[in-house]
Amino acid sequence: MDDVSDVVRSAAADGKRVAAQRTGHLANPLGSLADTVLLRTAGLAGVQLDVDAGNARVGAGALWQDLVLRASDADFAALHGSSPNVCIAGYTLGGGVRFGLPTADPVSSGWFAGCSGGASEPAGGSSF
Repeated sequence: MDDVSDVVRSAAADGKRVAAQRTGHLANPLGSLADTVLLRTAGLAGVQLDVDAGNARVGAGALWQDLVLRASDADFAALHGSSPNVCIAGYTLGGGVRFGLPTADPVSSGWFAGCSGGASEPAGGSSF
């Protein structure tokens, strides 16, 4: 998280925007990248499954294929789309097509890098 915060702070100091991208699905909506720092999240792909707590902690660049097999082996199911190479974060936070299916609000908490580069974890449960 410190690396991400450093990138955001540096970009803000230079008057640039920051766009996070893992798989390329965000390429068209971004438009010109002339004054943008493109933050590739592929290196933030860690997945930790806590079977006892019944949850998973995933990095900003984790793909569904990184989680689904582990979850299945532990008799859990993950609410995912049809493509295993889609980023969990982007899909969960509103990307992808869901065909009217409920998302089941799968996010209970997370670490976020704000516009100033400060990192924070939401206090007390869900931030969504």
